[in-house]
Amino acid sequence: MLKSIIDFLKLDEELEDGEEYIDEKSELAIIFSKEQKKEYVYYEKSNPVIQPIGTILIEFLNTNFEEGKQFATFVRKYGLNSFVDMLPFEEFKGASAEEMHKALVKIFNKIQHNFIYTVDFTYNIYSIENIAELSPFERYYTSRISNNAYKIEKYRENIDIRFDLDPNYSTESRIDTVKEKDIIQIIKKYDDVNLVPFSHGYFCKDISRVCYISLLEIINTKELVIKKCQYCGKYFIPQNRNDELYCNNIYKDGKTCKEIGSQGVFKQKLEQDDALKLYRTVYHKKFNRTRRNPENEGYKKDFDWWRENAKRWKEDVSNAKKTNDEFKEWLMKTK
Repeated sequence: MLKSIIDFLKLDEELEDGEEYIDEKSELAIIFSKEQKKEYVYYEKSNPVIQPIGTILIEFLNTNFEEGKQFATFVRKYGLNSFVDMLPFEEFKGASAEEMHKALVKIFNKIQHNFIYTVDFTYNIYSIENIAELSPFERYYTSRISNNAYKIEKYRENIDIRFDLDPNYSTESRIDTVKEKDIIQIIKKYDDVNLVPFSHGYFCKDISRVCYISLLEIINTKELVIKKCQYCGKYFIPQNRNDELYCNNIYKDGKTCKEIGSQGVFKQKLEQDDALKLYRTVYHKKFNRTRRNPENEGYKKDFDWWRENAKRWKEDVSNAKKTNDEFKEWLMKTK
């Protein structure tokens, strides 16, 4: 069954001649170093992928899983087994790879929506006045205990928390056979090479759990915030200043959003653009209506539908496929 999805998504497309995409990435382990602001992503018997804290979450938020290449890129990096555990395989016996891919996309979009809502609220992405003075932790706490329809607490199940130096060399699992002097030597070895700082690690089997863990670590690290680039609209974690407006992603002609935004052109356009002002007004209206009426499934579906379509409209306007006037007309009809 995995082989058919591998073939469908062409996961082996970028491999060397004679190589095959073999997904042996079963259990995920992620260790955080707040001192280095890094996350160490492990699979069983593998070297860690070392990247800035929050990388997995940000990539998950920004991936368009309906687009085959983006889906495949994400899967290549984090392993197909990190996703297929979400599929109810009993219901897909005899199903084609395309059908399973569509099912995964549907599941991923739902999870992604839940995290986007939580991130938007926690970091007040759309400048909601009545939560402006709350800290990210206080906003997350408000979202968590309120009866909203986008709770992410469901993703905290089946997470194993361990204290260790390296998931590939667990002293805890062999505590009865390892002598104290040997453990001391192991710790000294890690200190000498400055490998992974002693910290807490999380072990889980699917990507939704990793995103949940990652978000909590970011919230608990006061120096880190999640922003939404005012040029490309993607989520990012500023590396230098928390008041940055633009990300470092390449946008056009080899220039990053930060390079383009620093020229002041987009900021001026944003202030003068009636369509984007109207977009923000409608967004706030629908967002608040959904948050205040969590039991109303119709409001939630309307907000999800509107947000996805508004995202496509903004992309079309940015790519000159639609005009601002057409966008404003659509916003007025759907507000």
